[in-house]
Amino acid sequence: MSEPFIYDSHYQVDKPLALLDLTVATSSPTAHASDDVLARRLTTNSKKYKVQADGGLVDWKINPDAMRYWLGNCHSGELLSRQNSYDYWLMNFVWAAAFPPKKSYWGEVESDRVDLVRLLLFRWAWIFDAPLLAGVAKKIQQLSVCDVGVLVAEETRHVEDIFVAAFSAARDLSSSVRDRTAYRAKRDQIDRGLAYNTRRHKVCTHFALLADSGLIIRSETGERKLHPGFGSLLESYDSLEGVVAATMQPGPLGAARIFSPKS
Repeated sequence: MSEPFIYDSHYQVDKPLALLDLTVATSSPTAHASDDVLARRLTTNSKKYKVQADGGLVDWKINPDAMRYWLGNCHSGELLSRQNSYDYWLMNFVWAAAFPPKKSYWGEVESDRVDLVRLLLFRWAWIFDAPLLAGVAKKIQQLSVCDVGVLVAEETRHVEDIFVAAFSAARDLSSSVRDRTAYRAKRDQIDRGLAYNTRRHKVCTHFALLADSGLIIRSETGERKLHPGFGSLLESYDSLEGVVAATMQPGPLGAARIFSPKS
């Protein structure tokens, strides 16, 4: 069974452009390395540059365990092959010259390529993660607050609501009895509640993809908000369940694949 979204994630994997830049610099089109070896290389190389955080540059504190989660995303999202060489989507970032060889921080993009790189990131993310990207965005719209802390706050069920909707939609649209059973089991497990740290693990990657793709922007006062055009599209759907299901079917949001051709 392959989830139609990025499920196995980690709260430290919340800098997509920086991770893509680092992966391009560390792997190669002909690389051949185990996940453990490449995770250690990525962790070591991450110290060469800082990363952006809250408008400034900070040391990147990331460990091999988080990098293994990232490599799992790279494999399921066709960024890296199983041998950890460049796969189709990572090559797209290479062909687009997304990241300059000389940089001030990981994930830096040339000013004349910002729109192209955002579009490319959005296209990749929407194909492999549309149900949760739409779910997180719709929940933000419902809360009228664009903040990870609010999404994962204690004594709330915001993250559970998003994932229950996603697994329910995947179950309803699957034709496999085995997969329908597995999706229902995950849905029911999540519906019983997630620990605080698990909430952070499960939502930070999707929030960051929205931000790095330009779908979460900053207002004149510095507050985060959904891009107006994206927000208008989401408003046409009445419920969280409806918008998540719409990403898995033909229509304005239906770019996501329920099953990867490689699964």
